[in-house]
Amino acid sequence: MSSTDTAQRRQRHPTTRRDHASRVAAKRVGASTDTVSPVNLLPVSSYSILSAPEALTLLLAMGSPEASLEDFTRIYHGPLARVLSFIAEHMRGRNAAAAVRATIQENRASSSAEQRRDDLQHTAFEGASSRLASSSKTSELDRLQLSDAGNISLKEAGADLDHAKKVSLLLQILEKKENIRMQRFLELAKLLVGLRCRVISTFKNRVKRSPPSADRTLPAQVSRVSSHVEKTLTTLQAYHIRLNKIIERTKTEKLDRATVEGRLRPEISKRLNVNTNDPSVTKVLNECRASARGRARNRICVKFAHSELSTSNRELMLLRDTMHSKQRALQDLVDRSRGLLFLSHHFAKCLSNFLEQNTGILAHRLIEEEARARGYVDVLRCAIIASQAPPKQQQSVFVDEVRRHCRLSSNTNTPSGKARHSLNAFFSGSTLEVPPHDPQCGPLTENAEALTKQDGEFITSLLHRKIDKAQMGQHLVQDVNNILRDFRAVVDKEKRRNQEHGTNQHRHRHDRCA
Repeated sequence: MSSTDTAQRRQRHPTTRRDHASRVAAKRVGASTDTVSPVNLLPVSSYSILSAPEALTLLLAMGSPEASLEDFTRIYHGPLARVLSFIAEHMRGRNAAAAVRATIQENRASSSAEQRRDDLQHTAFEGASSRLASSSKTSELDRLQLSDAGNISLKEAGADLDHAKKVSLLLQILEKKENIRMQRFLELAKLLVGLRCRVISTFKNRVKRSPPSADRTLPAQVSRVSSHVEKTLTTLQAYHIRLNKIIERTKTEKLDRATVEGRLRPEISKRLNVNTNDPSVTKVLNECRASARGRARNRICVKFAHSELSTSNRELMLLRDTMHSKQRALQDLVDRSRGLLFLSHHFAKCLSNFLEQNTGILAHRLIEEEARARGYVDVLRCAIIASQAPPKQQQSVFVDEVRRHCRLSSNTNTPSGKARHSLNAFFSGSTLEVPPHDPQCGPLTENAEALTKQDGEFITSLLHRKIDKAQMGQHLVQDVNNILRDFRAVVDKEKRRNQEHGTNQHRHRHDRCA
């Protein structure tokens, strides 16, 4: 149980603690049994129940909350009444505790002064010892807490430093990759610009576009026909078939106009009951003739689906001009599409040629670079092997060859001279495949040197930043060490003070006892 819970429990039950202390003190000083009555360990149900007024009086005397007799009587029933009666009869309140304390005080006052002095000294010694122990524990806990805090701060600083290193390394790698990618894009842009200039110059020499002419015809194959044109053609075809049938029918029948009118006039006069030469017969005959002509005209007249449109000469002229303009525009588009198609084929061919030509060159260069790098590695390996201590026979043979090739005299037999001349002879005799200088590689070399210089500056700045961070970490470590040193000094000072205080108390007590 912690000290905080104990203190809270003591604050909640101060009277019970004082009563217990009073009883213990009364037993130590030999208090009489009349002051503190013993508690009979019998069940609560075996005791007699007090009346409500008596129980309320005893409870109020013990210091219970005030309540009216009616309220107390209303709850004073059953097991609760037994419990309250037991508490009122057997528990002692503040008055009894005060009486016990007075008895203890009288007994202490009647004891000897020497015993009181011993008790006081013992009490002071116990207090000093408890304070020393508590201060030691507190200082130890503070020291552990500060050391833990310092370790945590150091770990956090180390973790931050590692994270910063990782982030800086990743940023450096990403920056290098981005620089390489941008360099590739620049080189591709240069190649594309050169290719575009070459293609444009070639196309200007080969392709000459001519202005659209009126005698050019539309393509024979039309992808899509308008709905109105289709309907019009269908209607005209049906009309043509109908006219052919009517013409064939008239050829077969071959009726004369006069014959027809001669047959119709008697029929009309018979219907009207008049003479054949009557004007009314002529009038009806003319009406029949007009009606027949109208019906014949309606029968042979073509009916278009869009007959509601106006078909005046002016509108027909406008439609004709519009169709001609659209025809010319369509012809221009066809010519332009043909030119673009030709350009596309030409550009595709140029790109394929460019890829075929440059792929081999780049692959050849890569192979040469690989062989050159392999040659460098072989030369360096040979140099490392040659720098090691060879056998005497091989060394003598090698020295003779070096002396023979370099035309040296035999007096250069010192170890340093031999080693220097052997290395010079080896490096002078080794062959490296160095490609000839290509004038087209000048910009690439300059770009490579600029990138190398930029990388060097970036690495230098990065190292400076890392050095600054390391110095900052050293300052943090120094600050933590200073805090720990100050804490140790305070703790040691407190320990010395407590030791001196305990020594003085022990010396004073020893003097008093003497």
